[in-house]
Amino acid sequence: MAALGDPALLIGIHDGARPLVPPQLIETLYATAADRGGAIPLTSPSFPLIHKIDFSVVEGASFAQTPQVFQGEPLLSAYVKAARIEYEGQDTAEIAQRFSEMEIIGVPGDPANIKVTFPEDIELVRALLEVSRSEPR
Repeated sequence: MAALGDPALLIGIHDGARPLVPPQLIETLYATAADRGGAIPLTSPSFPLIHKIDFSVVEGASFAQTPQVFQGEPLLSAYVKAARIEYEGQDTAEIAQRFSEMEIIGVPGDPANIKVTFPEDIELVRALLEVSRSEPR
């Protein structure tokens, strides 16, 4: 973040593991963050999530996707505050939530915005790209 120099108005965070992010999702994220502070795409799990400590079902859980977009100045300030106490956190959204007053809005994610984690995910991406190439434009 320090390499950015002067804070950009908006900063998009994308890990690159989701190569099929739809352009309209990116537009929604930037518009929402510009208006509200931060925007994260969320999807509902298709199976119950279980709490790792007491094995109870986690109600109302969502999966977060990337990209995620935040207002630049408050995000950079949050990272500075976290660094001062050597807090690393799990991801940018956690840093923004813990160390800023930014409102972070969940927007509907896209099930096609799959994350490439395992080798078989690459085959799924290839198949989806083939389908999209054959669709009329």
